[in-house]
Amino acid sequence: MNRQTVKRLAEKLGATVRINSEAPALDVAVEAPSGFVWSCAGDIHELIGSQWEGEFAGPVWADLADRMKEGVEPCRLGACEWCKNGNPDRVRFWVRVNETWTRLTVNRASFLYWYSSTPTEEGYSYRRIEWRLLGGGMVEQTTEAGGSDCDGFVKQTTIYTCHVEDLERGAEGDLKVPIWKREKAFVEEKEIVKDWEEHLYTLAMLDAESEAEGRMGA
Repeated sequence: MNRQTVKRLAEKLGATVRINSEAPALDVAVEAPSGFVWSCAGDIHELIGSQWEGEFAGPVWADLADRMKEGVEPCRLGACEWCKNGNPDRVRFWVRVNETWTRLTVNRASFLYWYSSTPTEEGYSYRRIEWRLLGGGMVEQTTEAGGSDCDGFVKQTTIYTCHVEDLERGAEGDLKVPIWKREKAFVEEKEIVKDWEEHLYTLAMLDAESEAEGRMGA
């Protein structure tokens, strides 16, 4: 059961399973897809499970399945030896920004970003897009959209990735464009009004304490 679970997870995540069942031990290695590491281990590209001959192999498969369920994430080590093959120092690709297609060049040692801000009746709204070249030939695009008004500040962030092999796999008219994969998204909010009310309350308390101290001193 657990062995089949490992194989199904590997197929779903694009990982590779290698099994060595020669005596005196069972060795199983599960390699994350190119440019990724296992989320359960931080910077590990390959999960290993071993069992001596004659012992029940169930725990090996169960342990691998549990660790694999946490998924994979892009390798962020700029000088990763594992990712060195197929790990370019510079990439070029098309992106659509503000309704216009633009060709970018992104280097490993730096990043590019685009930013736009617009005033509103109660504050402002903005949009920011950042591109980075990660380890393993992975390109990361981070999109932020948010703003501020009388109720507070809100920001929504979405992170996409694309392997260098897929930077020209998509099509937009005559252009060959990236095929982005959405990795995660999250929202941050801050209630400015609430903070301001707390600030006024603190000032009032300090004034009251100061007045009380003045009366006692008199």
